[in-house]
Amino acid sequence: MLARVLISDTVPSVKTSDRVDRVLLWMSEFKVSQLPIVNVSGYIGMVREEDLLEVEDQDHPIGDVEMREEEGPFVLSRP
Repeated sequence: MLARVLISDTVPSVKTSDRVDRVLLWMSEFKVSQLPIVNVSGYIGMVREEDLLEVEDQDHPIGDVEMREEEGPFVLSRP
């Protein structure tokens, strides 16, 4: 199966200026625990729900949140 078949345009990407509460709401709506962060030049990384849940003031932009080091993107395959 080709990757383009698996990619969905319905899951949003977020910007560093998006607020923590909004990103958590999107994660809940789309039933995901991570979302891609993009800017004008492209992919920056992934934001994880567990990192955002630790933020006391959820009115801050996600760009201000300290996030854990991420592993590179990967796809699990079955033998």
